[in-house]
Amino acid sequence: LIGCINILSRNCNHFIEVHSSLIDQVSAQITVTLMNAMLLDSLTASEEKYRDMVENAPEIIFKLDSQGRFLHVNKLGLEAFGYSANEMTARYLFDLVADENGSLVKKQYDTSVNSRIDNNLVVTLLTKDGKRIDAEIMCSIQYDVILNDYMVRAFVRDVTERRALEKRIFEYQERLKGLLKEKTQKLSE
Repeated sequence: LIGCINILSRNCNHFIEVHSSLIDQVSAQITVTLMNAMLLDSLTASEEKYRDMVENAPEIIFKLDSQGRFLHVNKLGLEAFGYSANEMTARYLFDLVADENGSLVKKQYDTSVNSRIDNNLVVTLLTKDGKRIDAEIMCSIQYDVILNDYMVRAFVRDVTERRALEKRIFEYQERLKGLLKEKTQKLSE
């Protein structure tokens, strides 16, 4: 029950079948209008929750068109790369890719979009001030009825620190191997 409509008359038997039919039609239209308003409120609240979740996510989130142009970047992404929202939407993903990876990333991106297959990219991205960010990008390909084209939702994880630690561990292992080889050689002599 959404509500109640009361129609009263002081005269007894004042309402005839035509009146009753008209009242039924009007009440049905009012019910549909009220239900639409409730659905719109629910949709608006859901959209606000989704937008808040995306904007305040602990990962960088991109939305790109099929050509790789940014359609949306969440707050963390804007902060990490140092661009405003308008600056980002004027750029393509490949504008941020370090030169040594650009053609490979473009090829992987195009292949993913054209084959409609989700893909993961490992790439070095450049911030507005030229700082390098090693990133893992998890791409999800989806059709957008508004754009009438495929678009890519991308979750980007900054792995710069992890890569630096991996590099240091590798260098440490190499030094240990060298020391072990040197000590083994001295012992054998």
